[in-house]
Amino acid sequence: MKKFTKILAILLLGIIIFGCGNDKDDINTLNEENKFEINSTDYSTSNGYLLLDNGPTYTNGFAFAFLDEPMVEHNGNTVPVSTKHAVAIFVSLGQTPVSTEQDITNTIISNSTFTLDDDSLAITNISNFTNTYTLGNVQYGEIDDTNATVFDINMLANNSLNINSFSVDLAARTGTVDCNYSFIDLNGVTISGSYNGNFEIRDDH
Repeated sequence: MKKFTKILAILLLGIIIFGCGNDKDDINTLNEENKFEINSTDYSTSNGYLLLDNGPTYTNGFAFAFLDEPMVEHNGNTVPVSTKHAVAIFVSLGQTPVSTEQDITNTIISNSTFTLDDDSLAITNISNFTNTYTLGNVQYGEIDDTNATVFDINMLANNSLNINSFSVDLAARTGTVDCNYSFIDLNGVTISGSYNGNFEIRDDH
């Protein structure tokens, strides 16, 4: 999972999203646990996604992306222009590719802890979008991180993802996770959060 433009590392890693509709629907109803905190400010994240490689051989790792708005595929990967913040938590399990997605998800077990990879980041104050369009009554676009605030992980600092419980249905491309995470950015700012609810699986190309 290669990092390129910072915000695209969260939302535009070639994630294919199949559920296009006229109205944007959060995966979860509002859950106060679903948020991250920076400098005593809370950022709600009611939409969760598990990102996996799309094969045919699979990068041995995974990521969770948590956002305040759902993602939609329409001539590319887009979000509602009301999107304000998101966080992406990347985990590398090894350098050798694996044969199946199940090889990866079998490692994500309840009561487990992972060290985060250097693609992990949070972004807040999103205000600019490119390639905008209207679908139904909602305007969508690709995130432009101009004027946004990006928090890149500092790999020399402590960071972790704790999985309290996890279940997945690879055939249905859905699952549930109860997790909490924490990392420090390059400027010494702590980003900590939690998510307890449903997620959808997206292919990370």
